[in-house]
Amino acid sequence: MAPTQSKLVSQNPTERLYYLDNFRTYLTALVICHHVAAPYGGLGIWFYSSKLYPPGSSPTLSAFNALNQSYFMGSFFFLSGYFSKKALKRKGAKSFLKTKFLKLGVPLVVYTLLAAPAQIAILKLYNKEVLGWDILTDYWKALDGVKGTMWFSALLLIFDSVAALCPSIPAFLAQSTTLPSFILDIGAACLTRLVNPTGAKIVLLNLKPVYLPQYVASYVLGASLESPPTPPVTKTARNVLLASTIVSSTALVGLGLNKLRPYSANAILGGTSLPALTYAVWNETTGYLLGTTILRLFKTSKWLNRSWGSIGRYSYAAFLVHPIVCVAAQVWTDEWHALPVVKATVLSVVGVVGSWSVGWVLVRVPRCGAVLL
Repeated sequence: MAPTQSKLVSQNPTERLYYLDNFRTYLTALVICHHVAAPYGGLGIWFYSSKLYPPGSSPTLSAFNALNQSYFMGSFFFLSGYFSKKALKRKGAKSFLKTKFLKLGVPLVVYTLLAAPAQIAILKLYNKEVLGWDILTDYWKALDGVKGTMWFSALLLIFDSVAALCPSIPAFLAQSTTLPSFILDIGAACLTRLVNPTGAKIVLLNLKPVYLPQYVASYVLGASLESPPTPPVTKTARNVLLASTIVSSTALVGLGLNKLRPYSANAILGGTSLPALTYAVWNETTGYLLGTTILRLFKTSKWLNRSWGSIGRYSYAAFLVHPIVCVAAQVWTDEWHALPVVKATVLSVVGVVGSWSVGWVLVRVPRCGAVLL
């Protein structure tokens, strides 16, 4: 399961689907790079912020973040739906849910309670401030829901629980063709903006509801497919989606260059404005095209579809610890003046290597391996 480990098996039980292992590893590394890039002129919210690089000031990093957002989390939910369906059939609902609450629920609670205070402590140490128990007590008093990247684990736990309680997928959701699913997906994305014009988060889950339709559609799609999971897309459908992506991309760029009626990044996350509706089309079509194309590349490439050793074994642990590792690296290099792309690239490498290294250590801590592997 993405980003957690799963037994990746095809119709031949002895054949391991290495490309799915490697695709999950790639997505985990991309999440780390995405979060590292945000404070250096990219897009998105991150615990650390830099005074040297205003949000959106780097066109390259902004485009990088926008493209990632369109498909990487949807791809995680796609893989999760596929593996959850297989695990549910193999284990039964009771054992399946027990495993999910262990591997998703326990890290969710631990991270929410301790990760943010750890990041605050890093900032205080860098500023040579005194550490005290008030870091924990003040944070816990104000705690109102899931924090940081754990929104993914919380939402996935909800999806998996629904799948266990209602194992059959409604016929109108389990579409065998692409375009009807996109009509539902894009319609839901537009409706979400209508009922939530401010783009406010669901506080309890720390989730932006504007992306929820894509996550639901991706999970359902994964759960609908047999092994090996190949998302359905005909040549005609791909051409239609590609045309939609090109038109919506051009429109977004044109609207962004319109100095008479400029719009902010938050404007595309709520309301019924033209930028918001255009982004709804762009995000869904671009996300599906990128996700399916990259997955197909992993499947057909000899290097991407072979064993990468034990790297994938620590993907989940790396995902869980990367916020603390990355914030530590960013705080430590806070005064380093460099080009945004250069700084983001260097710290992305540090973040990926550091997160996997810490993950390697964590799985060897007694009882942690049962949760993280």
